[in-house]
Amino acid sequence: MLLLGPVVLGRDPADAARPDAAPMPLVDPARSVSKTHALVEVVDGSVVVTDLHSTNGTRVLTPEGEAQELDPGQGADAPAGATLLLGEFAVRLDRVPLDTV
Repeated sequence: MLLLGPVVLGRDPADAARPDAAPMPLVDPARSVSKTHALVEVVDGSVVVTDLHSTNGTRVLTPEGEAQELDPGQGADAPAGATLLLGEFAVRLDRVPLDTV
């Protein structure tokens, strides 16, 4: 997925507070991802992840192996190469120049 605008991740994502965000459904057989789990967006050139009051929480795992548990509703920077942990589901973030895709 190419992040060109805000997206909402979840099993059946919807976020009335951010109608401009594109829904990104995730197939999670373990059902550890909430229906509407997290918002991912670019803010001032940084990727910001916000937990949307999910049941099983959201963590950002840096490439160095440091994990940050996100407080619901509070955005946190996710560096290039980070992995988002949505419950038991993992999503890796990579940055590439826009002219290469």
